[in-house]
Amino acid sequence: MIVLSRNGEQRVITGWREWLIWLATGVVLVVLACLALGFALTLFTIAVFALPVAIVLALIAGLVQSRR
Repeated sequence: MIVLSRNGEQRVITGWREWLIWLATGVVLVVLACLALGFALTLFTIAVFALPVAIVLALIAGLVQSRR
């Protein structure tokens, strides 16, 4: 049972409409969770591949600059 109050008036949602609201809410939460997981995995993958490359480039740049 879902109870909504607006302007002092209560509205009760039951039956198939309630199930539909809960289903839609669940779908929205699953979609948001999948998007958040995808974003986190993307950042992790970029970090895993980009950080070692950046470290190697920094070491090479340090060696080249020290000779000058």
